[in-house]
Amino acid sequence: MTRRRWAPARPYLWRPEGNGLAIEAAPRPRETPGMNSFARRFLPLALIAGLLLASVPPVGAATTPDATTLAAAETSMIGLLNAQRSALGLVPLRLDSRLTAIARARSADMAAKNYFAHQQPDGLWAWDLIKGAGIVYYAVGEIIGRTGGIVLPDSAVTVAASWKASSAHYALITSAAYNYLGVGLAVDATGRYVWTTLFIKGPDRSGPVARFTTVSNVPSTAVSTATSTTKHYVTIRWSGADVRLQTLTSGVLNYRVQYRLAGTLTWYTLVVPTSATYASRYLYAGRIYELRVQARDRALNYGPWSATLRLMP
Repeated sequence: MTRRRWAPARPYLWRPEGNGLAIEAAPRPRETPGMNSFARRFLPLALIAGLLLASVPPVGAATTPDATTLAAAETSMIGLLNAQRSALGLVPLRLDSRLTAIARARSADMAAKNYFAHQQPDGLWAWDLIKGAGIVYYAVGEIIGRTGGIVLPDSAVTVAASWKASSAHYALITSAAYNYLGVGLAVDATGRYVWTTLFIKGPDRSGPVARFTTVSNVPSTAVSTATSTTKHYVTIRWSGADVRLQTLTSGVLNYRVQYRLAGTLTWYTLVVPTSATYASRYLYAGRIYELRVQARDRALNYGPWSATLRLMP
């Protein structure tokens, strides 16, 4: 059988024992006749390259932005990248704080050691760090960027626009293969901003959302005393939906409902985990009940508790 080789437009970095391919300087990869089985197998793990943006000479380090400012810039970058996806009708990528931590570490390492590459001086690649953090993934991608001579608010816009202008970067940003991302930003000694964005296809980690819809059979004229022994039969309904991912959305598995009397702190179970979306219970008239509902998806992620529903049967 004819052997094939992966031949990008410029020299590339790769690790022969497996786990992926890193393409330097953002050329569009091209396949020569007969791509080998190694490339076919590990293409989903490709790290599509970084882009160096240094048309303006870097300025000397002045005031390094604090962590809050850097985090706000990272959030801005996520919005810019997801806007590129939304323009094509794709689902926005969800933030994974674990990827954020690794992306920040990658940018900080490049900034501190004055290099710009997917492989670190210690020989590690992004997937090594992701795997070392115990993160389960089925595909991973990384893009990096660096700017000098511009202010921080412009850095995110400039890098995002330049990534979009690069077919290889844009293909990764707008890929339907990923569902989570993390963005990390660091500043080097000369004041340049170093960006890392990590993408993975991984198990659903986003809990579903639940809310109450209707309450019926509550009389319009309620008993006014909190000590009444009269009970009313009340039906409570709720609904929920899992957060939609680009891929591997789990879907809602079940719900649980809790209650407490107004003015107390302890929550009690009203409905054990169930796939039903309603329940009927006898509740004491004249007492103010507070209820909340929570959904769980098939990946066993619990979502947040709903807003509290107050009712007096």
